[in-house]
Amino acid sequence: KVLTVLLPFTLTITAMAQVPQAINYQAVARNTSGNLITNQSVGIKLSVLSGSQTGAVVYSETQTASTNQFGLFTLSIGTGTPVTGTFSAINWSTGQYWLKVEMDATGGSNYVDMGTSQLLSVPYALYATSSGTAGATGATGATGATGLTGATGPTGSFSDNAWHIAGNSGTNGTNYIGTSDNVSLRFKTNNAAQMIIDSAGNVGIGTNTPINALAALRTLEVAGTIKPDGGITKGPTNIPLFRFLPVMMTTYGGTGNGPVGIAFDGTNMWTTNIDNNNVTKITPTGATTTYVSTGGSPVSIAFDGTNMWTANANNNSVTKITPAGTMTTYTGVGNGPQGIAFDGINMWTANGDNSVTKISPDGTMTTYTGTGSGPTSIAFDGINMWTADYTGNSVTKITPTGAITTFTGTGSHPIFIAFDGTNMWTANYGDNSVTKISPSGAMTTYSGTGSGPNSIAFDGTNMWTANWGDNSVTKISPTGVMTTYSGTGDYPVNIAFDGTNMWTTNYNNNSVTKILVNRGY
Repeated sequence: KVLTVLLPFTLTITAMAQVPQAINYQAVARNTSGNLITNQSVGIKLSVLSGSQTGAVVYSETQTASTNQFGLFTLSIGTGTPVTGTFSAINWSTGQYWLKVEMDATGGSNYVDMGTSQLLSVPYALYATSSGTAGATGATGATGATGLTGATGPTGSFSDNAWHIAGNSGTNGTNYIGTSDNVSLRFKTNNAAQMIIDSAGNVGIGTNTPINALAALRTLEVAGTIKPDGGITKGPTNIPLFRFLPVMMTTYGGTGNGPVGIAFDGTNMWTTNIDNNNVTKITPTGATTTYVSTGGSPVSIAFDGTNMWTANANNNSVTKITPAGTMTTYTGVGNGPQGIAFDGINMWTANGDNSVTKISPDGTMTTYTGTGSGPTSIAFDGINMWTADYTGNSVTKITPTGAITTFTGTGSHPIFIAFDGTNMWTANYGDNSVTKISPSGAMTTYSGTGSGPNSIAFDGTNMWTANWGDNSVTKISPTGVMTTYSGTGDYPVNIAFDGTNMWTTNYNNNSVTKILVNRGY
């Protein structure tokens, strides 16, 4: 229900040759809680009754009015859409009249009775048109009661100390735009974040985590001189145009010889170095520590939450490496283990004799045979293990009890497999493609990676491949859209994600490359 409160009003008619046939009417609309009904249309029905508050309707009309920010609306009775009678035909001199008000607060015509009140007087001009000579002017009436307090007005304009969109004057060395509570300052256009100045003063364009004074993860064009080392260049023609790559790459040397496998331990990256049977730990800043000795030819590496484990192809073993670099080697996996992965309890290897081996934390081994031909990589989907079968162009799902199902139809020579939270993906070395495999084994292949994709990893949104043949990485969106970025070290073999960056092992120059992924805002 809507409650309408009438304000005291004066019925006035301007004296003119043509007498206006109308009465001014004002009211304030409130709901049953006493709150104002502001800035909306309301439907009004007004009826003039003769003789009493239940008397005959001599005239009625409907109108639509709009309340202001104080709930106030104003009408002129007699100017609405007539429903009964004619306003000009009312004989104001023949007796008492009453005004009945009805309202629909939604602006429609479902009116609710707001009450009926007597018209104790009518405008002189209206009375004069329906009576004889006007009588003498009466005595001035008593002052009416104080009206209701109006609603609070709108907030005023900014003070002179505020920054204005039309510009500012009178600024001094103490004025600034920014923050004073150690939080970042963000800039938006079209309500989307575009740039950030973090609490350390680093500027990010296209990233909210700048790690240097300026991080531009979009194309940046500079038409003018650039002073990369703080010196003075000879003129604007030296570097007329400077572009930042959409991803930023940093290559760190110093691993053992022939780094191939790579994995993340929550803080550092670790590589397996196949040519001298050791592993290297790489800090986020690129500092390296190498530990010896694993089993023969460690080709891949995985993390169990505490220790790193390598699969050693030449002596059918796995090696457990503690955070301090202490090593224990367990023999007895299938022949020629190529890939290794963790299922939350056990390590698993993919073996060159078309088998997988489950290794318990104490080194106990169980081998299951019957995968697709030539399994070279293995990954965990939260329940099952999956292998990429290089020579069979297939993938194999292995349940925790060793039940095996092989699905054919990947791209040519799937060499590596990874999980995106829903689907498995293979990097297909033979035809520069990737294949997405649903939990039921349905496959979709997307072509167009860099040359010779040798491994694949997930960054939380996209898949990435390391491309052996052209020293590049390729980002693949969930729908298969691909973008290739060049500039890794020589012969990137494997790729892994550290939560912020992708990392590749670069076989030919004993290095790793950190790729700062454009994560956006």
